[in-house]
Amino acid sequence: MLICLETVHLDQAPASIRCIARAASPISPPIGFTSLATKSPVVAGAKGWAVRYASSNCPYTRQDDLIWSGLAEELKKMGYQIIIVVPAPENEYSNNSQIPQGAPQESYVDMEWVKQFRLTVTPTLLVFDHAKGLIWSHEGVLDNGDPSAVIRKIKSVGGAQ
Repeated sequence: MLICLETVHLDQAPASIRCIARAASPISPPIGFTSLATKSPVVAGAKGWAVRYASSNCPYTRQDDLIWSGLAEELKKMGYQIIIVVPAPENEYSNNSQIPQGAPQESYVDMEWVKQFRLTVTPTLLVFDHAKGLIWSHEGVLDNGDPSAVIRKIKSVGGAQ
């Protein structure tokens, strides 16, 4: 079953919530489709992957873009696949404007995958290692120290060279 996710906008910037934990069982990347019903070309990176739940229309996502762009670049260098999941088709990025450029976007995602996570606030970042375990997540705008925390966590689980 595939659904279109809805964005929850808060009156104030959402408080940052971090979860640095391993999932109990392996989790594969989300299977999804673009707004044009094209299957998303998602293949887990050799080292792992990151899912960014984001909206092109969300002011918090735009506020997050500066820190996210640097982290996304680091993740790509480390062999991580980046996947963008948007709340609804009208929230897709146009003309390859997503960060990083060319990252697959999914508007419709397998409900079984979605049920495993709390995807109610944009932006939300989920980082998975090569063993398909959730190793880091963050709800809300990234802080300056978050990129280094992600990289440290990846290195601690053997997901970096």
